[in-house]
Amino acid sequence: MKKFFLSGFLLFCFLTGATQIDSLSRLEYDVKLNDVWGYVDTSGNEYALVGLYDGLSIVEITNPLNPVEVFRSVGPETIWRDIKVYNNFAYVTNEAGGGVRIYDLSVLPDSYEIPFTDFNGETGKEFETAHNLFIDEKGRAFVVGTNRNNGMIIYDLKEDPTSPKEIGFYDEAYIHDVFVKNDTAYAALIIQGDFYILDVSNISDIRLVSSHPTKDLQTHNTWLSNDGNYVFTTDEVNGAELGVYDVSDKTNPEKVEFFKSRFLGDEMPHNVLVRDSVAFISYYKDGVIALDVSNPENCVEVGRFDTEKEKSGPGASGAWGVYPFLPSGNILVSDIENGLYVLSYTPQNASYFEGVVKDQETGFPLSGVHVKVLEEGKEDITYFDGVFKVGKIGSSQVEVEFSLSGYKTKILSVQLIENQIYIEDVFLEKLATSQLILNLSLKDNGSPSGASVFVSGQDFEHEKIFDSTGVLSMNIPIGNYTFYIGKWGYANYCFFEALDSISDTIFVELNSGFYDDFSANQGWSVHSVKNESIWERTQPIASFSLNSGAQHDPSEDATANDCNDWAFCTGINEHFSASSTTVNSTNFLVSPEIEMSSSDIDATISYSYWLGLSSQSNDTVKVGLIQGLDTLYVKNYTSDDEMAKWKEASFNVGEILNSSEPFKFVVRVTDDLNPWNMVDCAIDEFSISFINKSDEVISNCIQPVHEGWVNNCQNENFVIVNSIGQVVRTGTSRYINFNGLGSGVYIFRIEGELPQKIYWNEEKR
Repeated sequence: MKKFFLSGFLLFCFLTGATQIDSLSRLEYDVKLNDVWGYVDTSGNEYALVGLYDGLSIVEITNPLNPVEVFRSVGPETIWRDIKVYNNFAYVTNEAGGGVRIYDLSVLPDSYEIPFTDFNGETGKEFETAHNLFIDEKGRAFVVGTNRNNGMIIYDLKEDPTSPKEIGFYDEAYIHDVFVKNDTAYAALIIQGDFYILDVSNISDIRLVSSHPTKDLQTHNTWLSNDGNYVFTTDEVNGAELGVYDVSDKTNPEKVEFFKSRFLGDEMPHNVLVRDSVAFISYYKDGVIALDVSNPENCVEVGRFDTEKEKSGPGASGAWGVYPFLPSGNILVSDIENGLYVLSYTPQNASYFEGVVKDQETGFPLSGVHVKVLEEGKEDITYFDGVFKVGKIGSSQVEVEFSLSGYKTKILSVQLIENQIYIEDVFLEKLATSQLILNLSLKDNGSPSGASVFVSGQDFEHEKIFDSTGVLSMNIPIGNYTFYIGKWGYANYCFFEALDSISDTIFVELNSGFYDDFSANQGWSVHSVKNESIWERTQPIASFSLNSGAQHDPSEDATANDCNDWAFCTGINEHFSASSTTVNSTNFLVSPEIEMSSSDIDATISYSYWLGLSSQSNDTVKVGLIQGLDTLYVKNYTSDDEMAKWKEASFNVGEILNSSEPFKFVVRVTDDLNPWNMVDCAIDEFSISFINKSDEVISNCIQPVHEGWVNNCQNENFVIVNSIGQVVRTGTSRYINFNGLGSGVYIFRIEGELPQKIYWNEEKR
């Protein structure tokens, strides 16, 4: 076991004391804010340059307890403004028109009449709008996101700051934001979802050195560490992260760390700026967050201040910009709705705990271990190498929890010292196990090959596939479990079992018939035209829009009496809000292949569906069949249909397909993104009933009455089957009694008739 400390790795040490980011003052505005920057005049007075929806505000903050607006100019109305300062000039971009507005700040503090000039490029090379700009140590302004072919224009500010000369142009990609240092530009490509490393040493011949995608593919901004070895990125997406990349080899960037405001949260980061060894993130609804990044591969939070206390979660409101470079050490934050904040920051470094989690018996590294510093410390999850990296602010005795399914949870008490890395490998002990043998057979003597079993218990989940023998041997930690067994063409089966140290053999037989409540994996596939599909077989958990309160995911499945609550849903995550788990672009849910035994056979497909579409949206949910290269849709659900309620639907295959060739059932969910809207859907209780086209069928001969149904059909013989394929009642009678069966869905058939699906509510009988 390794136990030792590493120290002295920091670039410098902060003062000790409790970390604080506290509000010194707030200045309210009558308009919405965007970016913020800082300026110091020749007398040492400090100012906040605040971007407004309709212009720029300059606020003296030399006395941080009493901010005073000394100047305001009116400009084109837009929610996007960004500000940078070079020498005594402020450069302000906007996305409404007029180019860049250049303010001469040299008159401060003698005059508050700030002269300005609107600059939109040289003759023949004009631009009207730009998203952002960055000014490097050579006095070059890199203006990005312009309407001049979406390109980046480079100007030399040294000779004439108010009428700069263009010295370069780059339009190989749309650049949303950029950081430049030592002739290298780190460009954020929000549309492509990656960052470029560009060689700008020859400004007339800018060359791409390398690129790297960011996790959420909405690369919003970049900032470089002081030593130039790491680049920090943000993605402007709900639930996105701050990414940290080792760029010491510029030809091969490597992701080494990430940070989220909450480990499983859906808050949206906006901008990151780095001062010395602290990264400051404007994190929209979570305000501003400070990270100790002196150990960039183990970033630890050392402070935060929430400027949007009444709101939380996803969305782009709250802290837009942050400026941490004032000589006083005070921090400026621009909150879109709540105004300018002047914050004090009392810094303190982090302490670190790192190592490898291993199996106590084999010594092999363990993947998937959840490592958490208790009492508001950092969390981590190990990968294939078993490495964990956590930490906490300051020096303290901490308890660190290590948990992994199938292993005993371990809590270590560790003394951590500020500015030092404590290294210790951690060994987890496997839980005592029971040997279980599952022996699976099929009602029609079919092959069990490909059938699945999903085992679920406290801190344990595992799925295995049967081979043709139908026999599975599993060593499972002692405890209580639910087993879900399924195969395409058969009804799912579930059972509960308490496993102890005694080996056990369980025999299971599946009934034939196409019925899927999705409690077991019957082999459905999911696809998306962009990124990973958001469809998942899961247990529903309701989520709601933070703006309208509308429900966008079901709280339960469609069947009250099946194997727990399971359905196929478009994104379920109890830690995320509805807007973070909704459909983007087009996603497909596709069944395994269905075969018709002959051309004389027709089939009725039945299913339950749940819709959560924004009102008045143009988005759709379509249901249909795939046969060969053809896809035919028979159901088209829109925002005009009933929302947030399980509904039944069915259709006959023979009315759609003229061929008896195999086919698949498909659900297509689309958000056309124009504009973006909430789109969610769930599918449950899928079933297929086959009938001979030549059979005479008497319809509408069954009528509901108290405690059951009256059979007015020609034949009195009936069979009732529950949702997992078990025969629960048979008989010969004009009255079909459901009393005592329990609430749920049932399928019953009267000899010579089509199968009927019945929802029975025992409580309302």
